[in-house]
Amino acid sequence: ATGATGATGPAGATGPRGATGPGGSTIYLATNQNTGNNDFLGLGFSSTEFVRASLVIASTSTISGLAFSVRTETLSANDSVTATIWRSTNCGVTITSTGISATVQGPNPPICFAINTVNPPVMLNAGDLISVQVTRTGNTGALSRGAAATILISTP
Repeated sequence: ATGATGATGPAGATGPRGATGPGGSTIYLATNQNTGNNDFLGLGFSSTEFVRASLVIASTSTISGLAFSVRTETLSANDSVTATIWRSTNCGVTITSTGISATVQGPNPPICFAINTVNPPVMLNAGDLISVQVTRTGNTGALSRGAAATILISTP
């Protein structure tokens, strides 16, 4: 026969502290107003001009992902909307695509978002400007209710 369970012993010592992980940040860009084909998303608005819709990076970091939503915008099976992160290293004089994109493919609804995690991540330097450009194929009219993008950033 099995006897009664004994009393619980004392807790062990606390283990050593682990290494500090990378810091993280999230950049939110969105508008509820018409967003034209090839517009850049800003903080509550969109613009055909990168500089007007750009944000500054505060410290050396990396882009690790992009999430994008067209919300309730109706897309047919032949329509798609792509969000692409653009960057400037010289105060907006020259802009280049990071190559990081997320595409929502019609029909919509029911699918209104796309997520792209980046491997390897794209390095950014303090002072870089970034924004997200919205490009439509098929129906190239404006997104009537705007769009939203989330850029995932990690810092060493």
